[in-house]
Amino acid sequence: MKDLLFNTNIATGDIILNPKYRNKLEQLVTVIITVLKVDSGTSIQLNHWSYRVSPECVAHSLEFGNNCNENTYILTLTESKYISFNEFSFISTEGEIYLYDSVDVNGIIHFFNTFLKERKIKFECIFLNRCNLQCESY
Repeated sequence: MKDLLFNTNIATGDIILNPKYRNKLEQLVTVIITVLKVDSGTSIQLNHWSYRVSPECVAHSLEFGNNCNENTYILTLTESKYISFNEFSFISTEGEIYLYDSVDVNGIIHFFNTFLKERKIKFECIFLNRCNLQCESY
């Protein structure tokens, strides 16, 4: 069986965390809270979520911030068919996780939301309100 970060139950629509990785994800969210200097009653925002598809992999870039200061945390998620947390993710303003597929990407966002909600920190996906697509003629 594959070592997945998250599994899904198609019948119920649930995304289920592999308990083996709970501690690492909790540590990562705690680092993000610390970097952003967020307290209970405030919010963390997902400012940007972009991804790039290449023949080798799909790479996602998530930028977290808040509206109280200019601190940000950039998390790169690379779909690579194995799970690995780079250690600098826990001591820096940037992090990197290699994960299996897009189910893991969605699972991480869901996990972050749940973890923050338990600490009375609001999680806002504000990148949805910032889309400004401009088309140019060539």
